[in-house]
Amino acid sequence: MDIDNNNNNEEVNPTVYICFDNNDSSISSFIDFLRATFNRHGIYELDDENDRFSNQIIRVLVVVFSRNYKFYVPENLVNHLNNKDLIVVSVLHRITESFVTQQIAELERWSRELLESAVSPRHIFYDGRSESQFVEEIARDVFEKLYPTEEIGIHRWQVKIENLLCKQSWGLRSLGIFGEHGIGKTTLARAFFRRISSRYDASCFIKDFQKEYSERRLEPLSDEYLGQTPMEKFDLNQSASEPSNRRKRVLIVLDDVQNAKDAKSFLGGGFGPGSLIIITSRHKQVLEQFHVNEIYELQGLKQEDAMKLYTRCAFGKDVTEKKLLEFSMKEIKCANGNPSTIREQAKRQHASPNIHDVWYDAEHNTSMLTIPNEESEEPQVWYDIDPASDNVDLVHFIREFINSTSHVIKLVKTTISTINRSYLMCIVVTCVFGWVWNLLGHWESLGFVEQTFVYLVLIYGYLFALLFL
Repeated sequence: MDIDNNNNNEEVNPTVYICFDNNDSSISSFIDFLRATFNRHGIYELDDENDRFSNQIIRVLVVVFSRNYKFYVPENLVNHLNNKDLIVVSVLHRITESFVTQQIAELERWSRELLESAVSPRHIFYDGRSESQFVEEIARDVFEKLYPTEEIGIHRWQVKIENLLCKQSWGLRSLGIFGEHGIGKTTLARAFFRRISSRYDASCFIKDFQKEYSERRLEPLSDEYLGQTPMEKFDLNQSASEPSNRRKRVLIVLDDVQNAKDAKSFLGGGFGPGSLIIITSRHKQVLEQFHVNEIYELQGLKQEDAMKLYTRCAFGKDVTEKKLLEFSMKEIKCANGNPSTIREQAKRQHASPNIHDVWYDAEHNTSMLTIPNEESEEPQVWYDIDPASDNVDLVHFIREFINSTSHVIKLVKTTISTINRSYLMCIVVTCVFGWVWNLLGHWESLGFVEQTFVYLVLIYGYLFALLFL
């Protein structure tokens, strides 16, 4: 079973290449450790001896400097390094910064120009530092450079999940993750799966479990997950005639479970001690019905992470300009830390012809107020507003007010699920827009408070129309 049931085998993944001294035996174990960590994080390393990578472009070049290392890249990979978007990550293994600077100065011109940009900042390993923490630091840095918006804020959540698992006794462990749509449940589960899957005898990640199960695309778990495996021998004097097998320790992640009975039916039983089952769902009651040992509610991103996600999606990088930061802050407040909503808002801004001019050329550009719709991938455009006008703050106030009462809308939607929604929609739309139509002739005579009230009525009329569809 693949990590992602929708994987395309022909998809080209961003690639990393590691440059190091093959003749330096002092770093051979470090390189093996680094490669294993990259693999666990889902980072694809280019194998220069394998022709199937010939059409891929190196996105990140990791250069490991050691005592006697001279920068060298195989001839068949030199053309890959001409990519203007290439990012160089330098790793100093028990050597000083001045030593590296001296090494770079002695290289050929093209090599020197390539590496000078990576002199600082860099990763430095020195005696007394934990090697495992060091390679994790490098892997997170490289992953973020490959996928700058993929796992922002994930590390904080992973630590909390690990703490919950540590509370459980050795046996069949289970964990449930729930949260609203777009909050990042799948992203978190997938990242955590990559991080710990190497600790288990077998592992699988089933994305969109409920859809796959209902369409009968899932096969029952095989002996690969339920069988036995040779037991580790810690006693060299152990007799060969004694039992030497144990049940497999497996990791299984079911993503987007909507029915606890279906999950139980699929999993069955017979898992060995130390196995871990992780389930994600929008609904806490599903996890309770499955009787998971621990339940974790996934909250939104912190302000710092939300700002990083928005600016990278909207502007392609982290921003420091005051005007853009102020605007971005108002946008992320409306999203309540929901990554999916933040991405959609940023996508709308990124689609503008000139994102910088939107907020600095009031004579030629306008900004759109958008209302995120959970049932649609695209936000619904409400109206255009001049960013130079005083109504910008009013727009953000309305959006924040809608977002803060979204739980009320969800409650109403659940309560009236049995009512004829088409009939109610006609009543709501007719009443709201009929009332507003009568006010059109008196709009100029209304004050600020009255106009604000009309805005809110229109917006909620529109939302209720969507609600009852």
